[in-house]
Amino acid sequence: MDKQKVILRGGITTLILFSKGMEISKINLKKVAISHSREKFDISPRLYPYWKNSLLATIKATEGDKLTSDLEQKWEKCLDHGLKFLKSFY
Repeated sequence: MDKQKVILRGGITTLILFSKGMEISKINLKKVAISHSREKFDISPRLYPYWKNSLLATIKATEGDKLTSDLEQKWEKCLDHGLKFLKSFY
């Protein structure tokens, strides 16, 4: 489980940096996209909304009042941008 937490933290960080246009994050996100593609782990893009909603629910549960509607919209935009990129490799 510890390894999974590290992988998840790295993936979320990559999504954030990707949304900011950092080139190195695009390279890293492409690696994630390839690993999730049909040829590798075959993680269907139809599952991404469940992952996104779970992450947003976790952020809401842990951040409480710190999560303004503006910040929540920024999270959604960030995640949607990265997930769209991931889907393009499926």
